Amino acid sequence: MRLILAATDEALAVAGGLIVLFGWKVAPFIFAHHFIGWFQLSQVNYMEHYGLLRQKGPNGRYQRVEPRHSWNTNHILSNLMTFHIQRHSDHHANPMRSYQALRNFDDLPSLPSGYPAMFVLTAIPPLWFRVMNPKALAWAGGDTTKLHTKLHVADGSAGMSPVSQTPS
Repeated sequence: MRLILAATDEALAVAGGLIVLFGWKVAPFIFAHHFIGWFQLSQVNYMEHYGLLRQKGPNGRYQRVEPRHSWNTNHILSNLMTFHIQRHSDHHANPMRSYQALRNFDDLPSLPSGYPAMFVLTAIPPLWFRVMNPKALAWAGGDTTKLHTKLHVADGSAGMSPVSQTPS
């Protein structure tokens, strides 16, 4: 928690310093920068964990986070652009390992493309569901109880949606 507050303090200090240096005319750019950063982080969290469920134990607590609870992608260019953050499963297994040292595992859930293409897919929900629901269902071996979302795959491609929506 202290690290989160420190990062917030740093961001506020930088924003305040920019406003002091350049005046209030810089405020819209600061707001846009913070919004885009928040939006991309939200997209990354969504795509890194989409559909993958940690089971609840008999004591009501969720199982420990394991590498299989996140999607990986091992595309060289986008991995270099993002300091290997796409090897997210290794981050789950070894949270203290630096991003540059994260490893890829072939037997874990894998996104169909690198992050730039996945950002496009997350921005178009029907396309996202058409691509990712079959992948999530295949990863779960067809068992929807192992998934965080309800996947409606009636004819193999159409009618897919998350829990909060109805089949199309």
